[in-house]
Amino acid sequence: MKKILGIFTITLISCTTKKLELNLAKPTNIAQVANYIKNKHYTVVRTALASPFKMDTLNKYDWDYDDKDTSSFYKNFRNKQLDLSFHFKNDTSVVFRNIEDNKLTDATYTLGITDPTKNEPTGIKLQIRYAGELTFGGNTTTSILTQTYVVTGIDEKGLVLETSYTFNERKVVVRLKSME
Repeated sequence: MKKILGIFTITLISCTTKKLELNLAKPTNIAQVANYIKNKHYTVVRTALASPFKMDTLNKYDWDYDDKDTSSFYKNFRNKQLDLSFHFKNDTSVVFRNIEDNKLTDATYTLGITDPTKNEPTGIKLQIRYAGELTFGGNTTTSILTQTYVVTGIDEKGLVLETSYTFNERKVVVRLKSME
């Protein structure tokens, strides 16, 4: 009986640890996020889809969606998300892998508070600005582009970011791990 209880306890602890690893604590302020990300390199280790229901606070992210949708369309979409990476060089400079063209891109970043009047989730946002090309009607122009992420979880070893991308009308969330 003690052996079975011990195995059950180890299994329960490992499952709990895995869940805590994916759902990191929400950042408390901009300074905390700035201190954690400065001079760090992050890569995506897992993707999830956010619940479409605002009242769904217990299961906000579906980390097991990869097991549910095995279509090649979703797998290609997910693999693009897994290519996302950030190397925060200092307080304002970042090199990130842009999933639109899968290239490393030099950019600047700022941290700020989200604006609930713009239908943004409450929290701290990470905005990345970079020079990119836009094509309209066959004309290509260079412009300053912005990608915005909401920092929904953070610790010394990782980040959870809600992206601006959607799949099946659900926000895409990425879990990043620090490579430092």
